[in-house]
Amino acid sequence: MGKILNVVSATTSTEVAVTGTTFTDTTLTASITPISASNKILVLVNQSYHLNRVSSTYVYGGVRLLRDTTSIWDPNPADSSGSYGLGFQITGQTGSYINVGFVNYNYLDSPSTTSATTYKTQIRAYTGTGIATAQRANGGASTIILMEVSA
Repeated sequence: MGKILNVVSATTSTEVAVTGTTFTDTTLTASITPISASNKILVLVNQSYHLNRVSSTYVYGGVRLLRDTTSIWDPNPADSSGSYGLGFQITGQTGSYINVGFVNYNYLDSPSTTSATTYKTQIRAYTGTGIATAQRANGGASTIILMEVSA
């Protein structure tokens, strides 16, 4: 019980800049085919991101994890402006940016299938005045690791 049966990993350095408030794929994705429907998948994510503020006093962004097309980890539920978990505020300046680096998180999933299952991350800006970028040029690559754990 609890043995690692299968490991898949993927890395991307493709830059994805999101200027709107719609979650957008970051190109960080990997697929795994579980041996048993009762096994779990441990997802390890190291997501590179960068935030840029164009004209407001703050910029925020959000990240989430999807299994196929279903959001399974979204740590900051949306309010009237959207979800956010990354951000900064500087009074009296515009055009500021912050290269925050990486968001690291782990998620233990129960996909209940033996079909190929794809995991991917998405990123978004909090408002239309900010830019959230995954894998910004010279900002580092992102990595995802999928581990099938026996039930």
